[in-house]
Amino acid sequence: MVFLMVQLNLLWLVFTLLGGVVLGTAPATIAAAHCVREHGEGRLNRPVATFIRTWRSEFYGANLALLPLAGMLTVLGWNYLVYSAAGPDASLPRLATLAALIVGGTVCTWLPGLYVHYDVPRSRFLLTGLRLTLGKPVFSVLQLLMVTAAVYASSKITLLPLVVAVGTWLYLSTWLTLRCFAQNEAFLAA
Repeated sequence: MVFLMVQLNLLWLVFTLLGGVVLGTAPATIAAAHCVREHGEGRLNRPVATFIRTWRSEFYGANLALLPLAGMLTVLGWNYLVYSAAGPDASLPRLATLAALIVGGTVCTWLPGLYVHYDVPRSRFLLTGLRLTLGKPVFSVLQLLMVTAAVYASSKITLLPLVVAVGTWLYLSTWLTLRCFAQNEAFLAA
């Protein structure tokens, strides 16, 4: 499992760069989530080939699904920096922007698993992610804790992001999302 996390990390970095970062991040994230799902179901024999095939086939779809949220988070992040520089007079807009960033970041943690597990129309994709974020608060908090732990560890250990941090986060986040979906489907079937 650790070797798979290292592989996913390296593949994600290479294919994110191959897509010019902006256009490579979404398909690389979806390809990693697909590999995690296949691994969980015992069907992942060749992770590199599966990753490459998924990255190529989902290049346009993943970008259409994930880039709007990435753009929104970029604007919110910029606004947060502007409000932070404005001093205490802008504390209310800064806090509102921070809350929106936290919610948007949590939605981001749900989307790769949602993309590979369900066939959600693109027009409903972000709304479904938001509904999951707000409707499953325990899983959402766990997702945020995983992201926070990965970011904190990466800030303390310089080589960690290059070796395993992104792959670990993608693996654990997708696994947790798929586990939530399986639990929900079992509940609905009963």
